Amino acid sequence: MKDKEHNSAIYLHIGNNRTVRERDVIGIFDMDTATVSSETRKFLRNMEKKGKTENVKEEIPKSFLLYRDMHDVPPLKMEKVRRGRDKSDRSRVSIIQLSSKSVLGRIK
Repeated sequence: MKDKEHNSAIYLHIGNNRTVRERDVIGIFDMDTATVSSETRKFLRNMEKKGKTENVKEEIPKSFLLYRDMHDVPPLKMEKVRRGRDKSDRSRVSIIQLSSKSVLGRIK
């Protein structure tokens, strides 16, 4: 699949017709093991309060995906992002029903 603004891009399907560019993925976390840590639970609560969390489906989640949302970045600002000069917090969390192992399998 071609991405006109960013040359070619590979997309990762995370369920319910939702895709994320692979290069924007920061991490894939298993819900059972990652949420044992109080810091992870606090992080997820804070992301939810900021409106930066989405549930792909209303089923029992198996993992969550942390990624950079580059969807609405204007072309002139994209150069700042590429050079690491953009200070905007573009991180987002998708809570998904796929296991972290399944998501990793889709990447490879």
